[in-house]
Amino acid sequence: MAEVPEDVPDVGVYAGDSTGRLKVLHTNPKAYEQVDIQEELDNLAIKWTVPSPLHQVTFYPDTNKPRYFAYGGEQVPLSLWSLRKALERDPAQEVAASKPAEEEEQDAQAATGKKRRASSQAGKQRDLLPGELWRAKNLPNDALSLARHPLIRSVVFLPRETSSGNEEAAEDELAALDAAVAVGTKEGMVRVYEPSKKKPKHVHEWQIAAKNQGALRVLKLARSDAILFAGDAARNLYAVDVKTGRVLFQYKGAFVELTPDITGTISSLLVLQVQRDEEAPKTLLLGSSLDRLVRLFDIGTPYGQGQRRRGKELCSYFTGLENVISMTSAQLSVQAPSEKKAEEAEEEEVWANMAIARDEKDNGEESDAEEMPKEKQAKRRRSGAP
Repeated sequence: MAEVPEDVPDVGVYAGDSTGRLKVLHTNPKAYEQVDIQEELDNLAIKWTVPSPLHQVTFYPDTNKPRYFAYGGEQVPLSLWSLRKALERDPAQEVAASKPAEEEEQDAQAATGKKRRASSQAGKQRDLLPGELWRAKNLPNDALSLARHPLIRSVVFLPRETSSGNEEAAEDELAALDAAVAVGTKEGMVRVYEPSKKKPKHVHEWQIAAKNQGALRVLKLARSDAILFAGDAARNLYAVDVKTGRVLFQYKGAFVELTPDITGTISSLLVLQVQRDEEAPKTLLLGSSLDRLVRLFDIGTPYGQGQRRRGKELCSYFTGLENVISMTSAQLSVQAPSEKKAEEAEEEEVWANMAIARDEKDNGEESDAEEMPKEKQAKRRRSGAP
């Protein structure tokens, strides 16, 4: 495991793949002052392995210094980890320390028979890995008593409205987590878990998309508006009330008569906060899709109790990229021009054009009088008009 000086801030690139291999590569130059220039950067990365195959790994908070990460897959239940503890673990020491324990377990199994062996294996599966804080419990069997897999396709953290602010100093990192965790499944469902309350079962289960219609590939939270956006594999984009699980509306295409639905499967979402002069911030949604377009949506306006008007597609941009587009998860603050300034700019443009026309006349080009028919010119001379 690479050693990083104590005065180096925790700034780096966090990466994970479907095979369960995670790595952290520090981007601060101080971390590599004592390193031979010929040494590969990949050898300096901190690496560890988790159960696989995975569909998504999500870090929290969504800043340059995350403290937690969660992952899940079709056959891998939701798991929450402490990033600090995961980086402190030494894989070489873990392997050496695990050998005597495995030998003792084999002796115990041989002495107590099959029943003891089965019980030991079940207990071993429930044990948390080094750095793992919490793991979801397996789903109950179906009507035929067959095991149900979690079928996780997307993972998102749902921060609470209020937090203590002492999460970093708390000794119990699991209890200090100020967020719930939601997963989108292959069956079009959203399950919400409360790891900080140490509950292995989900506390909510919402059917968002029609069953077997499309997996929920993307989940994104607009925290200020308490809306969870969900995009499925069937090119649908939903706005969900994060408090009740009710679908507020479903987005449609820009030209409803011609293209009633979005023409590409959503691949990534990004929430934007647009700030106008002296106006309250406005939330917009930016989405990329497999049809190579980036679309900008509004999120509708609330009315009544728990109601919201359908959001609209404001504009779209064709990128021309063949690969899947991934939007950055950074929270952006956009300063939009006010309507008053836009009107003033338009008026100044009109006056500028008038000045140019006057200059052209002064330069000796054809005037309006010269362009008039001869009859009108004679009439104006008889009347004494200039």
